[in-house]
Amino acid sequence: MGGGDAKSFQSIPVVCAHLKAVYPNGHVDWEPQPDSRAFRRMFVCPSAFGRSFPYMRPHVGLDACHSKNQCYPSFIMLATCMDMNNNISIIAYAIVDRENEENWVWFLIHLRDAVIGIESQEIQYVSDRCKGIINVVRNIFTGASHVHCTIHLQRNVKQRFGTEMEKFFKVLHRCKIEERYKQVLEAITEKNPACGQYLSNILPALYVIYAVRRPRFGHTTSNIVEIANSAILPVRSYGPLRMCIELYLYMMEQKVKQHRLSLTLNEERLTPYAAKYMATQEEDAGRMRVRIASLNEALVQSSTGDLVVTLLPECKCTCLVFKYMCLP
Repeated sequence: MGGGDAKSFQSIPVVCAHLKAVYPNGHVDWEPQPDSRAFRRMFVCPSAFGRSFPYMRPHVGLDACHSKNQCYPSFIMLATCMDMNNNISIIAYAIVDRENEENWVWFLIHLRDAVIGIESQEIQYVSDRCKGIINVVRNIFTGASHVHCTIHLQRNVKQRFGTEMEKFFKVLHRCKIEERYKQVLEAITEKNPACGQYLSNILPALYVIYAVRRPRFGHTTSNIVEIANSAILPVRSYGPLRMCIELYLYMMEQKVKQHRLSLTLNEERLTPYAAKYMATQEEDAGRMRVRIASLNEALVQSSTGDLVVTLLPECKCTCLVFKYMCLP
């Protein structure tokens, strides 16, 4: 790790072999360039993360970021998720020579083989609109829900159509019923036909609250992976060998911290995050006005004046809070 980057490439196969030997339940692989023995890409998923995924929230962030090494530029591909206390975890990473569809295929196939339960159709994937990710997720995780980061979409709208359309988009992606979505989209089209056409070509199920199939746990963006990208910023300036080892150590240190916290919660029914959220919900509920409309429906008015309809037997509400957060 302390030597030059050029010489460190020779040690990558040895390090990968060592990780496989010490942690046989983990998943480690590397590949050279097809026409030489030069380094091309490597994948690492420690066994602690591959086996613990079934206890995480079914919400996975995917992204790639540039390394900061000027002599040996590369990309770091990350898959992240959250536990029940809203802690963000990197579950696997790859160091590749470039971000393209071929490397995304390679990364996600290894991810599928390494992580227990990640093939489930209950999983929701969130990413930017990189065509490589969109095509690969659709092909490898058949039937899974894949949504786009609304911040990336918002930036695209602002860059192409201006600040006024950006404000309309903020309203559009928060629509909780289809009728409201159609009204806002129609208003956008009247103001700027090109922007309306651009947004019409994106399926509502990819970003609009009412149409997204799976809960997003309060995250309409790819922040769960962008935060991880920021956390590993110092690591991104190293050469591939040190980058690999530092990322591995970072992941294991975070896992230890989360494990120690979970040991203090074994007598509690709720995690601290859920307990705080429930307390806030209970406080807010005390300020609501409820009018029974029938045996099956009630009209609920919040302290801010918003009106929602609650279907009592089905425990469904037009506020979509449960669908969105997957919490009571």
